[in-house]
Amino acid sequence: MLKNTEENVILTYLEYRKINNMGFLKYSHLSAIFCYVLNNYDKDHIRKLFIKLVRNNHFIKKRNIKRSYTYKFIPLTSLNPSVDLPSAQHAV
Repeated sequence: MLKNTEENVILTYLEYRKINNMGFLKYSHLSAIFCYVLNNYDKDHIRKLFIKLVRNNHFIKKRNIKRSYTYKFIPLTSLNPSVDLPSAQHAV
């Protein structure tokens, strides 16, 4: 089981919201989601977390025509099927 760290909170939220179905997203969209989830609007801290998640292969990085990058989330269940995620039965 993963520790309850900021990375775990972000990954669980992205899995719950099925962000992987949205396809490739710009960093600015993902940054806004991270800020909302963590209630932390420090851009440097959010960038460090994001780089750590990319290095740990939780995102696919793709270069587009404009020489910028887009990212696609890889769900935890596809990386490790034995990971138990919180059930969404009680969420409204």
